[in-house]
Amino acid sequence: MLKGKIKTFLEDCGARLDHVGILSDNLDATLDTMNLYPYVGEFTRREAYFGEDQLLVGAPYTVVIANGYISNSDMHFEILQPVREKSDPDNIYTVLLDKHGDGLSHFAYDLPTLECFDRVVAAFLALGYKIILQGKVSEAGSTFIYLDPDNGSNVFLEFKVPPPKD
Repeated sequence: MLKGKIKTFLEDCGARLDHVGILSDNLDATLDTMNLYPYVGEFTRREAYFGEDQLLVGAPYTVVIANGYISNSDMHFEILQPVREKSDPDNIYTVLLDKHGDGLSHFAYDLPTLECFDRVVAAFLALGYKIILQGKVSEAGSTFIYLDPDNGSNVFLEFKVPPPKD
């Protein structure tokens, strides 16, 4: 029953699966291993900063994430590792790693409009999901939210919507 509701909420708003997120406490080793496998391709490596000015819920803290991202026609993966020496210790990524270890972290969906974003978030909150992180990438940037099914798993949902067009 719940699976059908989730699928309906996402289909009705035109959600698109963007990527699967994986947490790792050793990004270099994870990327080295994944780069060995055929058909995976090469990961793009970057660092992302989220500070108190961007995080609306689930903060205040600063977190720096080292990540590897791969995108090709068949799959999209994001490998995340909190940079502990540059981050507040209670950030969501470190907490999840310390609690659950390396592994599947989240499924990220793109939503086409802020209206759809608001409707989908409200629907998931009504189903009992909890907000664990919410913010904006920049002042005029995309809006994102992490929702936890609050069922003891390490697998949450990420929804994001691009910035409004002027």
